Amino acid sequence: MVAGESLLKIIDYPFAYSVVTVISAIIGFSITTNKIFLLGIAGALGTLLSIVDPLGWVVRNNLKDKPPISEKMVNYPIVGSYFLSKESVLHSRAVTIEIDKIISMIYFAITSGIFLVGILVSPFLADNFIIHNKLQEVVCDSNCVKITTGIGSGFVCVVLGIIGSRRWSELTEKIAIAITHQRAISNEFVTTNSLENMTRSLEQNDWVTAEKWGEKIEKEIEVKKGKKDMIVKGIEKVYRPLHKDSLVIEDRCNQLATGRPYPYFDFNEWQKINTESDYIYLEDKELLHNIGGFYGTIQDYDYRLGICATTVNEIILRKASEKFGKKVQRIEYFNDVGGGEAMFRLIDCAILGVHPKDKYQGKPSYVDLNFLDDAGHSQNYKTPTSELKIFDIMWDEVISEVKNNEHVRKMKELFDIIQRTNQELKQKYFEKISEEVNL
Repeated sequence: MVAGESLLKIIDYPFAYSVVTVISAIIGFSITTNKIFLLGIAGALGTLLSIVDPLGWVVRNNLKDKPPISEKMVNYPIVGSYFLSKESVLHSRAVTIEIDKIISMIYFAITSGIFLVGILVSPFLADNFIIHNKLQEVVCDSNCVKITTGIGSGFVCVVLGIIGSRRWSELTEKIAIAITHQRAISNEFVTTNSLENMTRSLEQNDWVTAEKWGEKIEKEIEVKKGKKDMIVKGIEKVYRPLHKDSLVIEDRCNQLATGRPYPYFDFNEWQKINTESDYIYLEDKELLHNIGGFYGTIQDYDYRLGICATTVNEIILRKASEKFGKKVQRIEYFNDVGGGEAMFRLIDCAILGVHPKDKYQGKPSYVDLNFLDDAGHSQNYKTPTSELKIFDIMWDEVISEVKNNEHVRKMKELFDIIQRTNQELKQKYFEKISEEVNL
């Protein structure tokens, strides 16, 4: 009989009848003469015990106030869960069966204890157990009965104490398993198959199998929770910063189409991720490899862009010296833009392959030269409009040479790679960030 399936529990009635009978015999009350009366009292007591369940109440309240910390509870993260789910755990079918087993042993121990005390101190109880042979001769008198039944009752109490202690110890282990089951019912990380198998094992009172499924469930929770934490941290510490970085890179790439010069790129976010070792949150090792390669390309591009600036400047100064017949140290091109002058860096124009006069709406005004004279002194020279044709010829040669320069060609190839790869990685970052919605 299992608690919850019937109001009346079988274990209460044997105890009630036994106690009433023994106590009646102890006080010298005739059992055979008053059997109807005693049966009524025993039945009423048994019914009262089954309704009130005092020992069950004591055991459960003791477990509520003081959780039975077992080795399983130390190994599993369920001590805190005990206080959250103790009501449902202690009243679960599987745990109730185990508690009822302990209660039945306590009832039996109480009965044996009362009998042992009664047989030793009562002048009446032993007389009910005097043994006669067929000739009605006394085989075992009251003293003999006291000794034999006293030894027997004492032995029963000792056995019940040992077995009861072991069952109580096992109860703490089983409660730990039941708590794991309660956690699993509402846990998002537990697979349906594991939960169903553990539930089936508990319903069949198969604690060994239930324990195995409980261990598997704990591992599922630990692994999947760890994976979720890994994903969330990866999003916050890696993917969001890199997605923001990719938008900045995209904006700088798009500025080239508006006529602005080739940009330098920052990779502060990636440096921070590497410095703080946040890349450990990237489970996608292929993506990690691609990100590292991408920022390696950016570093290579920035380095080559710096070399290009130096190389192109040298080409411009060399061509200017040849065409203007002076040792040119600096050259600038100015446009008249209606009430003012505008100058665009010649290095950027050469890399872009455009003439500086095409950068602004307005008329070419003059070229400003800084050169060294024969004495080695620095001189400034502002060309008249008639000499602008010399600059145009020089500039065509500059554009041609810069276009074929290895550093410039490689830098532009890297820029195209950066622009294309950034779009691919930006999409990857967005997909990874979107995973948070499904967690």
